[in-house]
Amino acid sequence: MCVSIGHVFSIQLQWLLDNYETAEGVSLPRSSLYNHYLRHCQEHKLDPVNAASFGKLIRSVFMGLRTRRLGTRGNSKYHYYGIRLKPDSPLNRLQEDTQYMAMRQQPVHQKPRYRPAQKTDSLGESGSHGSLHSTPEQAMAAQSQHHQQYIGTLTQAIRNFAKSLEGWLTNAMSDFPQQVIQTKVGVVSAFAQTLRRYTSLNHLAQAARAVLQNTSQINQMLSDLNRVDFANVQEQASWVCQCEEGVVQRLEQDFKLTLQQQSSLDQWASWLDNVVTQVLKQHAGSPSFPKAARQFLLKWSFYSSMVIRDLTLRSAASFGSFHLIRLLYDEYMFYLVEHRVAEATGETPIAVMGEFNDLASLSLTLLDKDGNCCDPGGIVRREPRA
Repeated sequence: MCVSIGHVFSIQLQWLLDNYETAEGVSLPRSSLYNHYLRHCQEHKLDPVNAASFGKLIRSVFMGLRTRRLGTRGNSKYHYYGIRLKPDSPLNRLQEDTQYMAMRQQPVHQKPRYRPAQKTDSLGESGSHGSLHSTPEQAMAAQSQHHQQYIGTLTQAIRNFAKSLEGWLTNAMSDFPQQVIQTKVGVVSAFAQTLRRYTSLNHLAQAARAVLQNTSQINQMLSDLNRVDFANVQEQASWVCQCEEGVVQRLEQDFKLTLQQQSSLDQWASWLDNVVTQVLKQHAGSPSFPKAARQFLLKWSFYSSMVIRDLTLRSAASFGSFHLIRLLYDEYMFYLVEHRVAEATGETPIAVMGEFNDLASLSLTLLDKDGNCCDPGGIVRREPRA
């Protein structure tokens, strides 16, 4: 049941992050947001939560949202202030169609009149439209919002490129020998996977930044974290992780202290970097470094999943925030370890991932053969490259 709830929550969280973003000076009708959510649940055959629970989910993901009642008397609606649809979200098209149909149903005398001064074009803020902003601060905020929209568009373009890259290469090399195609596709696949992970890391960082800047949410997270039975977590995880109890306790206290200090995202990145350094320093310069780095990732992921499990079973109010933070920190840990292994082996991060994928595919291929290339212990003996 716990796994099922977590899986559904992850789907809802990813949908929110894919379609919405925080932004100053904009708002969305609360009912529109919930209707978008109901449509998403219907399309994916999910059981929707009620409007109140959905409101709590929204606030746990996008911190600092304010609710305002906007509109004329007798026709006002509650709006979330500080959130908007992403420029590349498919929900924009749905909203445009809804607005168009609503305008068609209005009597002619009720159709809104738009002033030409509100129109924007490629001149941006540098032309005559700059006079629309009465203060330099407002002009700067508008300019910042103008540029921010391109970040999401660019990130999505990179993800689309990575998604299509392998297919493009396969089609372009259709007349080449199969062995050449496999080699090239393996490299491109590793590159595409790296692009997808890096854009996801950027996406998660933008969402988590708002959580880490909200004082009330940080206090709630600390309160929930202090209720976690870390002794029980350590007891369950010790058999799998075989970590030194002193090291785990130190990481627990450091994490709580860093959270209590309301550290910025950059400070958290430095803390995570220091954790990797301290854990792997005893393997520095050793051939066992790559293996030790991978083992650390597995242990970190397993231990953090046990903490999330405890928070879930306790119905922690800040579960959504912890889930988001955990996704970010896991992804950033992978990024750090990947680069440390690359530095230790003298290779690029993409080459490190490429070799892993190559080894995995080779092992699967050898399973279909008579075992001539494998020793009795099942260890693959790779032929030297020409």
